[in-house]
Amino acid sequence: MLADWLDANEKPLDLLVKASIRPRRYEPLLCRGSDEGMVFSVFRPPLKQRVEALSALVARALLKLNDGKHDDAWRI
Repeated sequence: MLADWLDANEKPLDLLVKASIRPRRYEPLLCRGSDEGMVFSVFRPPLKQRVEALSALVARALLKLNDGKHDDAWRI
């Protein structure tokens, strides 16, 4: 089942890998104003989503290792 899920989500996982090797990233700065001043915060995905994405990439790498594709596993 996991291998099927990884196949079905290959494109989004590939985007994660491409994003991870970019030299820069964009994190929008959110500003909220009030009478007391401005409050700034940076939007980041919830920790659970980041952990799930990392787990999927690790599973994909382990599947590649199991198939004997060692170089491909390192590129994941």
